[in-house]
Amino acid sequence: MENRFQAMGELKGSVGTMQVLAHQGMLYVGTIAPGRGTQMIDVSNPRRPRPVGEIEGMTGSFSPKVQIGDNLLLVNYEERSVKASFVGFGVWDVSRPESPRLVSRFSTGGRGVHRMWYTGGRYVYLSAVPEGHERRMLVLVDVSNPEHPEEVSRWEPDVQAPAGLGFALHHAIVRDGVAYAGWWDYGVVLLDVADPRKPRMLSHTGGWAEPGGGGHTHTALPLLKRNLMVVTDEAGDDPGQQDKKFIRVFDIADKAHPRRLAQCPVPQGDWGRGGTRFGPHNLHENRRGSWDSEQYIFATYFGAGLRVYDLHDPADPKEAGFFLPPGCPAGAGPAGTGAPPVPACGAARLEPSPPHRRRSTTTQQSSSAPLQSCSTMRSVISEGSSDEWSCTKDRSAAIPSSRLTPRRSTTPSVTRTTPSWGRHAATRSDDAGLGAPRGGPPAPSM
Repeated sequence: MENRFQAMGELKGSVGTMQVLAHQGMLYVGTIAPGRGTQMIDVSNPRRPRPVGEIEGMTGSFSPKVQIGDNLLLVNYEERSVKASFVGFGVWDVSRPESPRLVSRFSTGGRGVHRMWYTGGRYVYLSAVPEGHERRMLVLVDVSNPEHPEEVSRWEPDVQAPAGLGFALHHAIVRDGVAYAGWWDYGVVLLDVADPRKPRMLSHTGGWAEPGGGGHTHTALPLLKRNLMVVTDEAGDDPGQQDKKFIRVFDIADKAHPRRLAQCPVPQGDWGRGGTRFGPHNLHENRRGSWDSEQYIFATYFGAGLRVYDLHDPADPKEAGFFLPPGCPAGAGPAGTGAPPVPACGAARLEPSPPHRRRSTTTQQSSSAPLQSCSTMRSVISEGSSDEWSCTKDRSAAIPSSRLTPRRSTTPSVTRTTPSWGRHAATRSDDAGLGAPRGGPPAPSM
C-alpha cells in the first residue's frame, strides 16, 4: 500500500496533545496534562509552524478538547486522575485569533465535560458527567448569549449496563437535527434533537460489545448525501483486544433501523504486535471548512498511523492509503488521531498536501475527488489530534499558575512566552470511558 502523504511542517512537543482545530491561520491544540491549557500555534505558514502562546488552564483540570464556531473557541474542563478546581467548559472570543478573550466559563459540576460538538449557532452538545451522576450523558447548552450559557436538556438511555460493560456517551456529531452518538458499550444511538429541550431516541444499534472487552464505540460519522454512517470502536490497552475493535459502515436510509453493510479492512502487516495498543480510534468528522468527502474516510489507528478508506462501494470498503511519521517503524507505538503521533521517535507534525495540490481549508471538495488531492493534513487536522502520548520532559516549566477566572473578562488569559517545545520523553496519559473516579487511575478512552 502506497503512503501518499507528504510531510510539510514539524514541531517537537513538550506536552501531550489531543484535539486540534484551525481558525484563521491559528491552530488551537488541546493538551493532556492536569492544569495545562490550550496551545496556540501560528500555521499561517504551514512550513514553519510557530508556537505563540497558551490559553491558561484550570488547576487539576484536563483540557484536551476544543471546538470552534462563530468566532468562539470552546475548551473542556474535566476531572480525571486528580482533583479539578473547575469542571465544565470555557468560552473564548477568537475574532482576533492571536488574542483570545475569555467570555465565560460554564460549570457542569460532577466530573465535567469529556467532549463537545459545536460548529456555530445556538447549541453546544456536551458529553459530560454532571453532579450526582456516574456515567457520561448528552447535555445540551444554549450559548446564544455566550456570556451566560444555559443548560436546556439532558439525555441518557434508561437501561442498566450488564456486568463488565459500561454505557456512557463518548460524543455526538449533530447534523440536520439528528445527533449521531457513539455510546461506548451500548453501541450507536441516533437522537432527534430538532427540539433541543426534548431529545428523542430514533434508534439504537449495538450487540457487538463483549463483557470484559466491551464495544468502546467512539465515533459515529454520518454521510448524509449517501445515507451512510461510519462507526469506530476504540481499541483498548489489552493486546488481546487488538482484533476486536473495528470500523463499521451502516446504511441509514431508515434512521429507525440502521443496517450494517461492512467492516473496513484491518491494516495488514506487523502493525502494533508485541503488546502495542492496536486498533481504531476516531475519524475526521468533515467539519465545516475542512476536507469534506463522503467517499474517502480518514481513520486514526493505534499502532498503524493514519489510514484512508475508499467507500466507493460501501459494502466493500478498500484501504486507499496511509501515513506514518518519518522515522517511526511499524508498531513503534500508538498512532495518533488526526495529526500523527508523538511516540518516542516523533514530534507533532502538520501534514499539508504538496504545494501543487494545496488548497484552501475553506473549500469543499466533492466526494468523487481523487485521493491524491485529499492528502492534506491541513484539512484533516481540523478534527484531528495526536492522541494519548504525553511529552513531559519539563512539564512544570510550562504550566501556568491557573486560577478560577471570573465569568466575564476583558483581558486575555494567555501566556505569551513560547511553550517549551523541546526533546521529550513519551508517557501514557489515558482517559476514562465512564469518567475516572476521583483520585483513581485513568482508564482508556479519548
